[in-house]
Amino acid sequence: MATTISAKELGQLQRTMNELLQSGKNDEFRILLNKNAELIQTTREKGIITMVLRFAILNNDDARIASVFDRLSMKRDYFALMVYNRDPEYCVHLFTRYIDAALLDSKDIRFMIENRLTFLFRYLDGKFLHDSRPTTCDGGGELVESETNLSRYTLQGCEHYIQKIVAQIEKDQIEKDPKNKSKQHLPVLKALGEIVSSTLYDAIIDGGNVLHSYKGTPNPEDLNAMIQVVRRNGCNPLVIIHKSHTDERRNPSYAARVNAVLRDVPHITTPAGLNDDLFILVAYLLRIQKEERKQENGCRVSIVTRDTYTDHMDKFKRAEKDVSDDFGKYLASDLVPFVNDGGGNIRLHLQPMISHCIQVVEPHAYVPIEKTHTFRKIQV
Repeated sequence: MATTISAKELGQLQRTMNELLQSGKNDEFRILLNKNAELIQTTREKGIITMVLRFAILNNDDARIASVFDRLSMKRDYFALMVYNRDPEYCVHLFTRYIDAALLDSKDIRFMIENRLTFLFRYLDGKFLHDSRPTTCDGGGELVESETNLSRYTLQGCEHYIQKIVAQIEKDQIEKDPKNKSKQHLPVLKALGEIVSSTLYDAIIDGGNVLHSYKGTPNPEDLNAMIQVVRRNGCNPLVIIHKSHTDERRNPSYAARVNAVLRDVPHITTPAGLNDDLFILVAYLLRIQKEERKQENGCRVSIVTRDTYTDHMDKFKRAEKDVSDDFGKYLASDLVPFVNDGGGNIRLHLQPMISHCIQVVEPHAYVPIEKTHTFRKIQV
């Protein structure tokens, strides 16, 4: 019969185990394990399993490690095993099989550097993870701002995101028109596909966002100024704008001027009642996908907007191991905010940029430093 224990008693046991470990009372800890042997052999309580693993590592007790291995679930436990057994093949096995790279954070990157597990950075190439330390006093390689072998990374697997976003557009269309007779979204998506095939745009302008960027009052001159600024920065713009801003009956005070501005630039007008953000994201992904299919390094596709798109990052991310936050990280790095002083002056930076993600260029890994434009160059 399995030993039963209340949640309160389980918590007290975990605290006692931690206190004994912290104070180095190994003999008392072993007595406690023997006293609760049946519970220890079956428990799924993460904290207790971690304590048993820590004790086993301290005592080089491989048999006890094996007894809890199948019940490990915390990344900290697998990292502890990597420090205990530094065999690179073993560490790579643990890292790639049991640790979800999408759940790593700056503390984990710092742990890997401090514990000389930097060879594992080979398996984080292209991940938007950062080191939290801005100095080199810890022996973690040299700091560099830019090197010619650093590059721009492009989101992979765009088709997954395109399908999810198009499905959301279709769902919104049905909610707006239950019989879905109009299917207004279809010609817009078709037009987008045609533009992608024929136009090498690399800057998508969020037309409505720019139009209302100064105190919320729609100003077509700001949209025109933005188009010119983007072009002066050497980029080819695509404007995506909601139909309400081009409807001269609905907005007679400014729609005609907006239409005049749009005559000189590739643009997509999105249907009434549907979220233009979704069409912007489709245009963004289709353009990246075009480069991906050509098997090139990919272009820098910027979205010029003050919007953060945070809600879309959460909704459309992938849930698979190691990729669950890729969409949000890449999208966030491609959002280009701007300043509009209301006097016709638009300021932004659209020059090609180095991806601030982990980049592996053998025999080194370049790990970005949090809240800086600097990389830590580490031998792997």
